[in-house]
Amino acid sequence: MVEAEMWQQLRVLDGKADEESVDSLVAELSQQNETDIVAFSEALAEALWRLDTEAHFNQPVRDIDDPEDEETLPLSDDAFLYLRCAVIAAGRERYEQVLFDPTALAGEWDFSEAELLLEAAPRAFEAVTGLSWDHETEFSPETGSNRNGWPTGEDQGGASSPEEEPSWLVCSLGFDEGVTPSSEEQIDEAAERLQTDPEWRAWYDTLGVEEVEILPLYTKEPSEPPKVRRGRRTIVAEFTRSPNALRRPGLTDTENAEAEIRELLQATRDALEARQPR
Repeated sequence: MVEAEMWQQLRVLDGKADEESVDSLVAELSQQNETDIVAFSEALAEALWRLDTEAHFNQPVRDIDDPEDEETLPLSDDAFLYLRCAVIAAGRERYEQVLFDPTALAGEWDFSEAELLLEAAPRAFEAVTGLSWDHETEFSPETGSNRNGWPTGEDQGGASSPEEEPSWLVCSLGFDEGVTPSSEEQIDEAAERLQTDPEWRAWYDTLGVEEVEILPLYTKEPSEPPKVRRGRRTIVAEFTRSPNALRRPGLTDTENAEAEIRELLQATRDALEARQPR
């Protein structure tokens, strides 16, 4: 998909990225094939990358929902990404005006929901293919990725240093009640430890993917069977769990967290093995 086709697709946003307009974009993209959806994501990422400059980052900007008498503060890395999404949602003419004249970015923008634009291609891809989205675009949209745009050399984020060893196990915990911040920290630490566990490392090596993502939601609502999706490079396992799962009697907080991660990994492995032909 060439850039012009991307802008044609984005016209359904009607100048603003919010829940309703992005739903329309997802429906539009879902009429395309897998190749076109990936091409859209590449074009979008490159457009965001081009706006990732120090000159744009330093413009005085506020969200329309911010109080008028509130002092304009520097943007965070995430807010700058969402602002760039809002610029793209505003259409090609507005985008090119801001791209070539950073001062045109100054002022009020509606970017509180603009991050939803980043979900459009993954949602459409999963609807069309039934696979989990794990495509990595050539250009990163993250703040600080466009090194040519930051002449001072200030690191605003972006890619990890090459020395960092990538993680194969990612655990993103969610909860509505009954879970403490310390439990969340214990879960993260347990996931890090289990990455080097010989048994689970050997299992991971058989999968042929780059990452296993475990998404437990701790809630007092009724539990549901795990939802395990396999993409080309990622396996995603979603769980709804009782907070009591983190309170096994006779175990310390650290031991509880490790037992929980092991149980979630085992459930993921069981679900994948159940799909294999016998």
